[in-house]
Amino acid sequence: MMRPRLPSYDHFSVAVGLLVAGVAVTILPWLTLVSLDVVGGLALVVALGVWVVLEQIPEQVNAALDNYLYALPPVLAVGLVALFVGESVGIDRVLPDSLHLPLLGLLVLCGLVGETGRRRRARVVSERESMHALVTVTESRWFAVAISVVGSLLGYAIISVAFGEAFSPWRLAFLAGASVVGAVIGTLFQGRETNQLAVLDGGLLVRTESGRPVTVVPWWQVRRVDVTDGTVRIRRGLPFPTTYYSEFSEREEAKRVVDAIRRCQRRT
Repeated sequence: MMRPRLPSYDHFSVAVGLLVAGVAVTILPWLTLVSLDVVGGLALVVALGVWVVLEQIPEQVNAALDNYLYALPPVLAVGLVALFVGESVGIDRVLPDSLHLPLLGLLVLCGLVGETGRRRRARVVSERESMHALVTVTESRWFAVAISVVGSLLGYAIISVAFGEAFSPWRLAFLAGASVVGAVIGTLFQGRETNQLAVLDGGLLVRTESGRPVTVVPWWQVRRVDVTDGTVRIRRGLPFPTTYYSEFSEREEAKRVVDAIRRCQRRT
């Protein structure tokens, strides 16, 4: 018989609990006549209950993360974003005004579940798989700039609908330009951010400079690996295309890293 575990503060378990509670807060007022105070209290109980339950089955949760189930809420969030953007530009209006703010909250929680799930999976994979090579890399800034611009534009469209503001194409253009300028200034004054890439059997583990796991890039996403004059380039494909660069003082060391990557790729 399984003994109850004392729940620890795990970001993913807490995020899932908050998301389920958020869904309850959004749906229950439409299905019942209970007051908002009752719904709020019930949502708190639901959040705590989901958190405690998930903490009792960590192995099953990790198995679900290995199957990328943490990506389901972000996929649903993409659908919500499409609805918000459609309303902001006048294509369609299917969301009642009373649901705008609750759905905005769900949108944020879906993103939180995806991010915490991705990081937890990276941590679990780093603990169970052997590391064949470790390299410090810088990342192409083009993808970061694109994400900054698109995120600003989508954020403006969503907030304009959620808070009932008039959509302005001029403000949209201003935000796009400001995002590009901000990204360029950040690159000039801060330089390129460095990360670590650990070569594992299942893929490339992206870590911060301090060694904290961030995400796992499966081998099917690694499109190309090459080395030229001691510089290793690792091209990552969709859905998050970018290029990692690393320079070595010795060509043999660069070749050793590339060989480790290709050897692990062939095993998959």
